Amino acid sequence: MISTTTEKNITPPTFKGLIIAAVIIIFSIVVAYLKQVDNQSLGLVPLTILLLGVLIGNFIFIKQSGANSPQFGAIFKHGFKATALVAAMVSVWIAISLSLNIFGTMDMAVEAATRQLQTSTEIKPDEIPTQIEAFKKSVAPFSAIQNVVIYLLIGALGSLLGAVLGRK
Repeated sequence: MISTTTEKNITPPTFKGLIIAAVIIIFSIVVAYLKQVDNQSLGLVPLTILLLGVLIGNFIFIKQSGANSPQFGAIFKHGFKATALVAAMVSVWIAISLSLNIFGTMDMAVEAATRQLQTSTEIKPDEIPTQIEAFKKSVAPFSAIQNVVIYLLIGALGSLLGAVLGRK
């Protein structure tokens, strides 16, 4: 297969996805280290990083394409490939950090769940330990699945915006 020079100069979406995922994971490590996991306003920062990263990645793709202006579908596909990699890598990080209790993330999640259960009027105090054990078993897989869905939705939005704005 013969490759043209413009194809060689285009940064692959996997590389862009690795960079975005690394920034998000480093941010989550800093947040966990500073014990700011309960700070809900910081929860939007990784999604903003993803959205901006995909937008910038799409703009770079369009610029690197040069005279071969890519079509809407190609731009969207490029951004969504990066998104899929980010969603997978960050979800694996979340599952690992909760399973291995890195930086005490599982402990912080259990403390937050315990506080929430103690303030609930629907749960009896003697049921709390059983609820916490069920929470410990299910939090890592459910958090990873939730993360994949949210990241794919935000990434699709970023890819769509990048394709629309980049074509103008």
